Amino acid sequence: IKFPGHTLTISNDFSELEHSIAEQFPNQIDHFHRLDAAVMQFDELNLDNEFTSARQFVKQFITNPILVDMLFCPLMFYGSAIPDDMDTAQFVIMYKSIFKEGFFRPAGAGIRMLLNILRQRFLESGGILRLGCGIKQLITDHENITTVITDNDERLQASQILSSAGHIETLRLCQPCPKKLNNIPPGELGYLETVIIPGNAEILSKRRETIIFYSNRDKFSYRQPNELFDSNSGVICFPHNFQFTSADHPPETMLRATVLANSQQWLKLAKNREQYRQQKKAAVAAIAKQTATLLELPPLLPDAKLIDAFTPQTILRYTGHINGAIYGSPNKIRHGRTDYNNLFICGTDQGFLGITGAMLSGISIANRYLLR
Repeated sequence: IKFPGHTLTISNDFSELEHSIAEQFPNQIDHFHRLDAAVMQFDELNLDNEFTSARQFVKQFITNPILVDMLFCPLMFYGSAIPDDMDTAQFVIMYKSIFKEGFFRPAGAGIRMLLNILRQRFLESGGILRLGCGIKQLITDHENITTVITDNDERLQASQILSSAGHIETLRLCQPCPKKLNNIPPGELGYLETVIIPGNAEILSKRRETIIFYSNRDKFSYRQPNELFDSNSGVICFPHNFQFTSADHPPETMLRATVLANSQQWLKLAKNREQYRQQKKAAVAAIAKQTATLLELPPLLPDAKLIDAFTPQTILRYTGHINGAIYGSPNKIRHGRTDYNNLFICGTDQGFLGITGAMLSGISIANRYLLR
């Protein structure tokens, strides 16, 4: 975690973070230990938890504002739908995941292999998997969902329905449409992310980190920027630097850079395909240049083997999330219930975020309502 004049080290050995805090902020280490003890006693998986500010929770222990921001920087980028804050339960989930357990990459072919295992288990259990088939409507009798209508007008019935489409996105499908829809705030936090595989892999050979979280300012800002994107803070990842076994298939040497983006501006640009492409190309070039400067690397784009990027428009296209908000609405439905007896929310808007969070969310909601 890199801020001006300060660097904290995180790894699968928690003592490294403790050591770097003691070194960088000697008068805060006892405060940090008290925060850690409070985190470890917190029941973050309780579906009855209500929202409380993680900022206020942390400030009970940590008094240095720079250290507060340094602790929040990675946790927000990897799991907050709320500008400049987090739900305390989500903070605890991310704290334990990133600081206590460390990052990991699924063995073999990465996340694809994990998804294949889940898919096979689902099919073996009698599940029917339909791909490339969207949902057009959820027909209601005001108390239950009676019929699910697909994009190709197929009508399906089920006694219980779980939706990972998002809270607002799910209620928009309901016919008649519930009045409370207008009272749910949509998400607004979007990302611009680019992946670069350089033509000469040697230019990244001196970087041994797996992930760098950075802020070029003492005061970390996690909110929608006024411009198309804000590269004053972000995440730089080197997937090939994970520890691999001889049976694994390490990815090609690459760099992935993620920054905050203005969702409304990108969605407006997308209405003009050529203008969108030009601005996207310019944004990638700017981020690549700043990343190279930050890491003291030669230019990344010349002779690159691959350059790819996504914007909030990409997220909207492939997930349907309003505003291309990757973490959904800031108001989470921790218990998963809706106004319909047999419709439950899981996934991003239930509140457990990220790949592992999505799986945990589905398990938690299914256990609570479907397997009673």
